[in-house]
Amino acid sequence: MGEHNQLKYGVEVTRASGRAFGIDELEQATTRVSETLTPVADLWSMPEWAFLRKEYRWVASNAAVAVALDNSTLVTFVPPSVDLISVVERIEIHGGAGGVVASITVAAATATTYAGVAMAGIIAADALDLRVPGSFGGALTTIQTQRGQFTTVAAVSGRTIARVAVPAGDTEVVQLGLVLAPGTGVAVVNEAVNLAIAAIMYGRERRPHPNEMLLG
Repeated sequence: MGEHNQLKYGVEVTRASGRAFGIDELEQATTRVSETLTPVADLWSMPEWAFLRKEYRWVASNAAVAVALDNSTLVTFVPPSVDLISVVERIEIHGGAGGVVASITVAAATATTYAGVAMAGIIAADALDLRVPGSFGGALTTIQTQRGQFTTVAAVSGRTIARVAVPAGDTEVVQLGLVLAPGTGVAVVNEAVNLAIAAIMYGRERRPHPNEMLLG
């Protein structure tokens, strides 16, 4: 029988708590919490504890040059062969010297294409934790979320989920919370031809739990 004020934490949170306090494996635990107190150890808001829940935070900074008659596009994606969930938390879009009207789109991705268009400059996103080997350009990075870019005559690639107008010299921050499954990606597309685009995407990745990819 349950006790008054008893909170039952999920297995992953409990294991992370155990690791934080030097316990290797802790399958389940219960904690009595006062009705008027807020828990101090909030694992979900502490980026330095992300390792304990087997999660990696990343940043993908990218820019595409202007090409005549083409639309410049920046992509962050999860290759289909990777057993990974990646969450795009927010995107910063820069207005540059002349301002930008950009579409944020989602589409299927392979290891080299987004919405059927071949990408260039494909590289892993950078870890937002310098304890990760190979952070910021090193060859040993464990981050598997990828970034790339391309230019195309199509104004928008993929399904549009947002449009953003960014004034010249300004930066627009789009809070997204988009979950990428293997074989999917998100792109920032400059809707005007012959204009460059620059954006930074922030997110986190982790391995899915059993059956988590079989929603519905």
